[in-house]
Amino acid sequence: MSDKADHWMTVSELSEYLQLSRAKLYGMAQANAIPCSKVANQWRFLSSEIDDWLRSSRPTLESAHKTPYFVRRTAHVPQTGLSEPLVMVCGKFQPFHLEHLEYVLAAFQEGDHVLIGITNPDPGYVRDEVADPKRSLSTSNPFSYYERYRMVVESLSDQGIQRDRYDVLPFPLNVPGSWFAYVPRKTVVLVTLYNDDPWLEERRKKLEQGGLRTKVLWGKDAKGITGTEVRAALTHQSNWMKLVPTGTSRVIRQEGLLGRLRE
Repeated sequence: MSDKADHWMTVSELSEYLQLSRAKLYGMAQANAIPCSKVANQWRFLSSEIDDWLRSSRPTLESAHKTPYFVRRTAHVPQTGLSEPLVMVCGKFQPFHLEHLEYVLAAFQEGDHVLIGITNPDPGYVRDEVADPKRSLSTSNPFSYYERYRMVVESLSDQGIQRDRYDVLPFPLNVPGSWFAYVPRKTVVLVTLYNDDPWLEERRKKLEQGGLRTKVLWGKDAKGITGTEVRAALTHQSNWMKLVPTGTSRVIRQEGLLGRLRE
């Protein structure tokens, strides 16, 4: 890149250049572990600074490529003055995989405090959804609320996200009458949209109709990873660790969850 004019790059452009996932780059930026700047709450990277950083930190990059995630602890720098004081992301997280991590990390660039809502928190809150018929199946919900809570917390800890920046809580998405027993009405829900998953647009409409304001983080043609794909890989023990953060992998092994999926 040094032979090109100096320019600013987005996370997507840097991801392609470094061959690192967007989720990893969000984590590195959040931890001040890579040269970056923020413009209108979006991360930007100056090409000359990235090239200088690459030349001065080759051993660090080598280590980063050998492990699923770049892990670095830094002193806590309070994030204040972001566009929203309180935001929420939500999902089943069955299990919490790499694309979920990218989604959650992006939330820390949008709000001062992040609520992470785990939907379908227990069987009593599961409902059939026309836009996603498999959503209510027991095979689509193999992990308990506690197990998913641990996956989220351990994955964010590995990324150096300070615990006082977020809360993890149940969010019974399919029972709108219960929402405000869990989240404040002022919460802004951050959503992502994919053309190959009509449930996500239906979810956005449901949230708005239920009295919560939403903000779309991004829209794409197709998901890179799906929960169905990860559960199938776990069931057959086929390269599943490449699809989940190391925090999720630890919880799966510590709790003996592989055996449950094969039963």
